[in-house]
Amino acid sequence: MRPALLLLTASACFAQPAPNPDDVLSRARIRLAEAAAAVPKYTCTETVDRSYFRETRQAPQSCDNIIANRRAGRVKLVLAATDRLRFDVEVADGGYEIYAWPGASRIANEKIEDMAGGGPLGTGPFGPFLVDIFSNSAVQFQYLGEKSGLFEYRYRVPLKASHYHVQSGLTWRFTPYDGAFLLDPASAELKQLNVRTAELPSITGSCEATTLMDFESLRIGAGKYLIPRQTHLQVVGRDANFTENAVSYTNCHEFHAESEVRFDEPAPQPRSGLTLSSSPHGPTLPPGLPIILLLDTEIDTDRAAAGDPVTAEIAKTIIDPKTHQVLIEAGTVVRGRITHLEHKIEGEQYFLIGLSFDPLPIVLDEPRQIADPRAAGIQLKKDGYQQGDIERRSAAISTESRSSLRGAGLLIFATHESKYIVPRGYLSNWITLPNK
Repeated sequence: MRPALLLLTASACFAQPAPNPDDVLSRARIRLAEAAAAVPKYTCTETVDRSYFRETRQAPQSCDNIIANRRAGRVKLVLAATDRLRFDVEVADGGYEIYAWPGASRIANEKIEDMAGGGPLGTGPFGPFLVDIFSNSAVQFQYLGEKSGLFEYRYRVPLKASHYHVQSGLTWRFTPYDGAFLLDPASAELKQLNVRTAELPSITGSCEATTLMDFESLRIGAGKYLIPRQTHLQVVGRDANFTENAVSYTNCHEFHAESEVRFDEPAPQPRSGLTLSSSPHGPTLPPGLPIILLLDTEIDTDRAAAGDPVTAEIAKTIIDPKTHQVLIEAGTVVRGRITHLEHKIEGEQYFLIGLSFDPLPIVLDEPRQIADPRAAGIQLKKDGYQQGDIERRSAAISTESRSSLRGAGLLIFATHESKYIVPRGYLSNWITLPNK
């Protein structure tokens, strides 16, 4: 018997040296600095889902005890309310962020804290945090080890080098912060960043705020850029209550048109109710006129958010009570947007929807009179509403809001359901306000 032929083959194997954590961090800092300098002007739609939790065993305690109890799992939280916001965030040179309502024709100097209508809100993931951490010579770094195939590092930003500021009453104060981040050891690309403030001033009503950001490379225009895919902001209150913001970003795209940013005049402060103003050459509407609006836009609380545009129509012809002239014809379109969308879950359950409408120019080139103002009945679409339905179907206008909302009429819908749909054709009562 012939011996079996045993064929042995060998292939050259060149072991790749393990990445050095210091080198990976150095490469990441260079990449992030270059990216911040070369970032294009682009805009994204930002949707913020806020959840408000209440601690069921509230008792006076220090922030240290509150944080320790949270980390040890010794807290009992119940979901009390939710709300949702939507903005367009414009990322300008150096990652500077400018916020506006979705689809706004121009970006003015509105403050995002005013647009949010109260409640916690954070900014900075598109550039400010990255510059403040990775281009800051005062920041201290420490390598922690591998985590799911990524390199994990800890960092600390001292107060004297921090550009992270929080609102304390009517003023803003800088705060030191620290956290951790994850880098891809092969590409040195940032994958995740965690930011945690030091204990916040007591006037804020909060102990600390933590922001967790997940990043991805996204093609914008001709290049790929690092942008946040989603962020989570968690705020622990001094009453042991807890708020979490889940933020997502969609429809990111480069823009070439120049946006108008105005800083030469104060931002207009909205007022409650519906303002119908005149054109420079037309008459003004007297204050106190009742207006009936018929909603043209369905509002589904599962999808809608504060910031979304809405339209409505004047449901009943508006007549000057003194001259009997027709001021606004029924069917005239009024444009506006949702300013607040809140779901109260604990206790008395309801949805709170704020609406605000743009001024409506009034031009009466040929004023028309009618003999009997009562003859101008309600002109509605074919939705089957009758005159008596106005009081029955219209929600009461209220100023109640858990977030001290300013500048909108508020509709309250009491329900135990998890969602509510305000149908197209819904009727609501408004009143004209004096012009300023």
